[in-house]
Amino acid sequence: MVGVNAKGDNFAFSQGLSLMIECDDQADRHPLTKKLLEGGAKQEDCGWVRRSLSVSRGRSIPKMLREVMEGKDDAKADRMVHAVFHMKKLDIAELKRAAHGN
Repeated sequence: MVGVNAKGDNFAFSQGLSLMIECDDQADRHPLTKKLLEGGAKQEDCGWVRRSLSVSRGRSIPKMLREVMEGKDDAKADRMVHAVFHMKKLDIAELKRAAHGN
């Protein structure tokens, strides 16, 4: 798990700390996301799950997303980030296609 602590005017306290759970593949992501959605949470943009009190609960993310983001190929990372912005449920196959420019 990776804890993300955002700073700045763009984030209220309720969103400043969110959890991300890394997964190797889509099959691993599905049950984790389903569990995060229990109790009335809603699926939001970029794979985030939000509770009814507007608190970000977290998201399960593909391990390869972090690996690409930490890599040396900025263009590849940029393509992947733009793909994430258009998703509610993160699709690993689609993220891989975006990263490779397909």
